[in-house]
Amino acid sequence: MLNWMKNNIHQLGNIKKDNIATRDRWIQYADGWVEISLFSGDLVSGTIYLQSSLNPQTKKIPFIYDLKWNKEVKLQDFFVKDFDSKEYFSQEIPKRKKEIVCKHEMLKWLGKQEFKYPVLKDNGISFSTDFNGIYGEKEILFAYKDLEPHFKNRNLLKEFLF
Repeated sequence: MLNWMKNNIHQLGNIKKDNIATRDRWIQYADGWVEISLFSGDLVSGTIYLQSSLNPQTKKIPFIYDLKWNKEVKLQDFFVKDFDSKEYFSQEIPKRKKEIVCKHEMLKWLGKQEFKYPVLKDNGISFSTDFNGIYGEKEILFAYKDLEPHFKNRNLLKEFLF
């Protein structure tokens, strides 16, 4: 996120004021916001969205943060060592992607999308696509109860499992 901010500030700073008419002065912008998908006693998870007039794409940064330990947590941290969550999700996401029912035009777009943004929600682990101006964002959800045998610390997510 800091690189994105530095890059945008640098690009905006390099625009010479003589090259911008008074009426065009407010055309250049950079904006960011956070959407929280889960807030519990110890965990907060969500997505940081960053966009600017200098780039047509919205940058997404998913996060899981442990408030008790004051640090960011990776998805693998929730699972026992012998469960390779990256491998599991990389195999399961394409299977679930094929099960999504939608119109042909969206199906073509969906086939090219990666579900690469994991966040925790109250009903499971969500993987979403990049944002698209026509189709929005799509998600694939893995229910906690289906993954329960692989959790390292079942107490951490117990309020969502039952």
